[in-house]
Amino acid sequence: MTYKYSPSTARPSLLNWGMFIRMVYKRNKPCSTKYEYQQLVESIRTEKGVSQKLLLSLGRLPIPPKNRWPSLARRIQSIIQGQESLIKPEPEIEKLAQKFARQFVTVLAYHLLHSIRTALRQSGVKMSWRRIRGRMATHCRVTNRIKNKQGDILFIRKCTEPEDFQKMIYDALRIDHVRCKTKRYKLKICNDP
Repeated sequence: MTYKYSPSTARPSLLNWGMFIRMVYKRNKPCSTKYEYQQLVESIRTEKGVSQKLLLSLGRLPIPPKNRWPSLARRIQSIIQGQESLIKPEPEIEKLAQKFARQFVTVLAYHLLHSIRTALRQSGVKMSWRRIRGRMATHCRVTNRIKNKQGDILFIRKCTEPEDFQKMIYDALRIDHVRCKTKRYKLKICNDP
């Protein structure tokens, strides 16, 4: 998988990842016991060369090393990207891939939530997450379904106007709160025999 570096794309998207599993060794100095475990790592090409970034510590994998790790890494990556596998992986690989993909998404969600909370606190918003979520839930997109005289069904999608509190949250997170455009869809019903 190649990734061409440019300043505008210094942070690669999910589609540019090169994931692999590496073995890590640690030694307990007092009793000189050697421990080994695996990590899920991404490889990123930068101006300075290839860099490796730890994504998730996997612990000790219950599958034999080297021969099945690449297929596990590929399967984890495809799950995270939402891609279906053309070749059905072994049940053991699939089970581990689902487990580690869930862990990765959970960690990612935690960091996203932490970033949002930090940005809100820096902007002076000191409310509980539950209260913020409840007040933000009223700003939504509404779809109306209308049947006309010809029997066609019209779908009209509109965004509600954000309230002052919602605008304050959007401004704190630097999110544009301009209303989305109204979209209209027409569905013709055919009565062919």
